[in-house]
Amino acid sequence: MLFSRTSLLKTIDTLAGPLLCRIFGATTFLIKKNTSSQHIETSNIRKILIIRPGGMGDMIVLLPIIKLIKKHFPEADLELVCEKRNLEAIQIAGLKSVTTAYDSNPVRFIMRLLKKNYDIVIDTEQFHHCSAIFSILSGAPVRIGFNINPKRNPLYTHLINYAPDGPEGMQFMHLIEPLGIKSTDYNLPGCLLDTNTQIPPPPEQLQKFMSSKPFVIIHPGGHTPQKLWHPEKFIELIKGIFSEYDYNIILVGDKADQEIANTIQIGTKESSERIISCCGTLDLAEVAALMKQAEIFIGTDSGLAHLAVALELSSLTLFGPSDHLKWGTSNEKHATVRKSMPCSPCFIFGYHKPCRTLDCMKKINPSDVLAVMNKILS
Repeated sequence: MLFSRTSLLKTIDTLAGPLLCRIFGATTFLIKKNTSSQHIETSNIRKILIIRPGGMGDMIVLLPIIKLIKKHFPEADLELVCEKRNLEAIQIAGLKSVTTAYDSNPVRFIMRLLKKNYDIVIDTEQFHHCSAIFSILSGAPVRIGFNINPKRNPLYTHLINYAPDGPEGMQFMHLIEPLGIKSTDYNLPGCLLDTNTQIPPPPEQLQKFMSSKPFVIIHPGGHTPQKLWHPEKFIELIKGIFSEYDYNIILVGDKADQEIANTIQIGTKESSERIISCCGTLDLAEVAALMKQAEIFIGTDSGLAHLAVALELSSLTLFGPSDHLKWGTSNEKHATVRKSMPCSPCFIFGYHKPCRTLDCMKKINPSDVLAVMNKILS
């Protein structure tokens, strides 16, 4: 149900969004509502609205920005607008009480938006139209957004340049620079460690398995087929881990990943006592609880990979069609594995170019992943 509603909203955005943006853009021009000096008077900020459509990965990358805004404007009321699928990530960050899911009831959300008196709206959406319409409907005198889609641009008072090949966290950071916040303050690793939210302990049935040996978390699935790594490669990787380390394996993911997890378990049945699948059985907070006790996270580019970084769990992320420089984190605890291809990266603004081979993922070998894992754990 959630997927169909999200798809419907994206279809509406594509078909009706450009026309609505033109109408609202012309209206703001005629009534001169779009004129604003570059300087923003921050001493009078009382209500701030942050808009973040999109998936969990984007939301987690945005969390350090939200923390910085709360730090610099502790007296201001902060409200976050996102999709319903991101409420679990928001709950882990301790922000659920100030969050509205616009796709739960779009009409009610619009009516509520019209009644608020925001001072500033920060739209973190890169390209689509609905968030720009939300910005203008809010009535905020200051509306900050990316200078990337000409149809949306007239709806903002402050346009910020967006670098498609720049680190995504830094692009979000540029949106709050007009508020006097330095871009050098952005830091995703460990940003969820000091939240006030209590992450629940792992489910009781996992406690014995977790306490028997150190364990590795592997996310073998994902919502984008182009980013998937073949189950046989995960099987070979896991066998390599078993041969080199006295570790157990916990597979995580949602219900859509259960088939891949089952294939992996069948392929490693000779070591079945050392591998367990939690795909589709844990919520995000419970996965976070596992991450706080694991040795390392291994998976493809996904929201769970960003969550591991935010919890400062050592991580290894496989990149294919998406840009590792834009979405990856690389330091002594976090690494990316990829094969350089002439056509990659080919994933931008949520869309993939057609590809028959998917060589960018197929050519990543389990031995490559195991070598990088050894380096991180050393």
